Amino acid sequence: MSLSEKQLIAIEKLVMGCNHQEAANAAGVARSTIYRWCDQGEFQEALKRAKERIFKGHEQAIDSYKQALLEAVKLSSDCIKVLMEIAKNPDTRTSDRLKAVEMLLQQPPKLMGLLAEGAVFPEERLAQEQEERLKKQQLEAKLIASPDWRKTDDGYWTDDSLSVFGQLHTYDVEKAYEKLTNPTTFFEL
Repeated sequence: MSLSEKQLIAIEKLVMGCNHQEAANAAGVARSTIYRWCDQGEFQEALKRAKERIFKGHEQAIDSYKQALLEAVKLSSDCIKVLMEIAKNPDTRTSDRLKAVEMLLQQPPKLMGLLAEGAVFPEERLAQEQEERLKKQQLEAKLIASPDWRKTDDGYWTDDSLSVFGQLHTYDVEKAYEKLTNPTTFFEL
């Protein structure tokens, strides 16, 4: 069985970070159909392959961005030498010498900050955000599928979320999922 055009549209939308309702709207099907497709092996495999293709594309973009920065750093020593010559030359206009000094003092820390260990490049940040969105959507889908959990504007709750005083305690998606999957080991602070 091969995937239908509607399934391919849904996969494209899900990979782009759309939720199940948005994917369903784009494909012209009900949201429950998207959930049913997500349980089918062939659809799951196609979705996984699409995510891997996007991830590889992000990795290639990040690598080329890093290479360009490294190349800029290699060339920066020549640029710094030129700026040093301008700053030290007494025959250069004072305003030009001051501008050279300013550039010498401001630019290297910026470059070094970009190349510092742990620095997050824009492409990496986008990939991380998309990955977090997809994870949150998957967790929400599991909570919605659970008969014990209900959603409100400010989080998720279950019958045992009511305190002794009758107050409702809501959880964010991650905490609610943790409580759903590990009810005996779940610990609240």
